[in-house]
Amino acid sequence: MQERQRAAREIHDTLAQGLTAIGLDVEGALRHLGDSPERARERLERALATTRQSLEEARRSVLDLRAAPLAGRPLAEALGALGRAFTSETGVPVRVRADGGVALPLRAEAELYRIAQEALANARKHAQGAAVHVTVGERDHGCFVRVRDEGPGFDSGVLTASPTGHMGLSSMRERAEMAGGWWRVESSPGRGTTVECWIPGDGGLAP
Repeated sequence: MQERQRAAREIHDTLAQGLTAIGLDVEGALRHLGDSPERARERLERALATTRQSLEEARRSVLDLRAAPLAGRPLAEALGALGRAFTSETGVPVRVRADGGVALPLRAEAELYRIAQEALANARKHAQGAAVHVTVGERDHGCFVRVRDEGPGFDSGVLTASPTGHMGLSSMRERAEMAGGWWRVESSPGRGTTVECWIPGDGGLAP
């Protein structure tokens, strides 16, 4: 069961996100085929780039599912690259700030990266183009990551109490808890959305 849940999270956080982005770009291209062929072409080229990127990520994941997200980079550097790619694809400004760091097992860093990636994917769908702020740093002998958008927000009370049926929220929570940490989302109408998570320095792997 744990292996099935892990596989489900990986599929959702990699292939599903890539396909969602591709679908959005193709839809945008179709809307502009008649009135703005250049804009349509731009969206199709972006969809093609995302397709290639997703395919390459899938190949890397097959070889090494844990190490693929970071590609050998420190977590803060990998999140910076993720933010730049997000801005390039969407035009949404992403500001990444590193407040120190803590050495984590590779598995734990990969989980934090995936949580931040999913939070950005949610911001892409729901924040209506508002700026996003990512903070990563050391806290309480562990690593802390916060992703905050300036979007319209929503009532997070119901989702926090029962994220069942919301695969992205469940995936983030499971990743943090399996590494011995915690995860939470806070939002209210008109005040944006904040996702926070923390993983201990041993990544939940201490005996």
